Amino acid sequence: MDFKNELSLHSTPTNQASAKSLSSYKIKWGLILASALIAYFLLIINIGLIQIIEWRLLGFVIVLIVQFFSYKYFSGGSERKVDYLPGLWYGISISFIGIIPFAAFCAIYFAFVNPQQLILFETNALMMGNYITPFSILFTLIFEGMVASSVISFCLLQYYRFGNRK
Repeated sequence: MDFKNELSLHSTPTNQASAKSLSSYKIKWGLILASALIAYFLLIINIGLIQIIEWRLLGFVIVLIVQFFSYKYFSGGSERKVDYLPGLWYGISISFIGIIPFAAFCAIYFAFVNPQQLILFETNALMMGNYITPFSILFTLIFEGMVASSVISFCLLQYYRFGNRK
C-alpha cells in the first residue's frame, strides 16, 4: 500500500508501494523534525534566550515547515488529493516520531546536563513553579507538541485535501 492508496480513495493500482515505504517516510520526516527541534533548542540555550517564552513559537513554525515539506515531498508535487483522516494521521505520526525524541532530549538535558536551569525555571515560572521537574517537562513538551501538530496537520490538510498545490 502506498501513500496514495492510504490517503486517497481514488487511487490506481499502478503506483503501489509497500506499507514499509510509508513508514520509512514517516520515520525519515519524524527524525528530520526531531533534529531540527533539538538544534533549535541547543541554539536558544547557547544564546541564552531560553527564558523568553515567545521563542517557543518558532518551534511551531519548525513543525509547520517539516510537515509541509513532508506532504509535498511524498506526494511528489502531484495533484493527488489527500483524504482527511489518513492525511491527519500521517502528519500526527510524523510529529509523534519527532516530538518524543525531542522531549526526551530536553528532559535528559535538564536532569543531567544543566539541572541549574531548572532552578531558574522554578523561580520564573508562572504556573508550575516548584513543580517543574525533567519528568514534567517531558510530558508538557509531548502534550504541547502533539496538540500543536494536530492543529498544524489539520490546517495543512485544508490545502492538500483538494489537490490544489503546485
